[in-house]
Amino acid sequence: MKWMIVCLLSFPALALDSRFEGTVDLSNCSGFVFATADMAPERPALMMTNGHCLTTLLGGIVLSPGEARADRPGSRAVSIVNDQGVKLKFRTTRLLYATMTGTDMAVYELPVSYHELGQRGVRPFLLGSTPVVNESVEVFSAHKNSAHACSVAAITDTREGGFPFTDSLRLSPECRQGTGTSGSPVLRAGTREVMAIANSYNKNGRACGNNNPCEVNGGEVSVQFTARYAQQIAGLAVCLNNFAAEACLLTKP
Repeated sequence: MKWMIVCLLSFPALALDSRFEGTVDLSNCSGFVFATADMAPERPALMMTNGHCLTTLLGGIVLSPGEARADRPGSRAVSIVNDQGVKLKFRTTRLLYATMTGTDMAVYELPVSYHELGQRGVRPFLLGSTPVVNESVEVFSAHKNSAHACSVAAITDTREGGFPFTDSLRLSPECRQGTGTSGSPVLRAGTREVMAIANSYNKNGRACGNNNPCEVNGGEVSVQFTARYAQQIAGLAVCLNNFAAEACLLTKP
């Protein structure tokens, strides 16, 4: 029997405004509902968070370096912010894709369509183009009820705890997201165009370990203490119908 849990209850989310519409609060992370410009309103809506937000009951990361998972059961509670700042509770139905190699993302399918979410005051964010250095961005976390405005300070490969990330964004110091903001959308300032997904920061000034990402350029390793990073998602759109397709450049499942 297929369970369709549409909306169990809703409750007010303090300090949230219409800018947070479509952001997602998970038990351990943040996330967001997203779409491409050509997605049909009737199709099940999709949401994204980080791959490292897939954890065991004790909080351990379940993905390994080089691994990607696709099209498997994935039920977890999520709360989606609508245009009134209210968090609507749902439960995801499927994990469409997850990896921590090259980028740090997990894509879930929701039990409602984009049209049904729209009726409840939720618009998706649109997948956008690749950002550039010095571009102004905004980061919104529904888990922490926080908003940050900053810019892209650098684009660099990074590594953390054995996981390699390609063309990561290092955000300028004004973006001070921390624990619980992982999975937040990084938006082109003043728009609903999502260009990357926030995922980590260097917590202790160490090099390349867990919670201490390092930058890797041409074999040279450097550490930016307290630097916040986000991973690009521009390659996702061509993969959504088939993550194993040749045209999909994400880590293959």
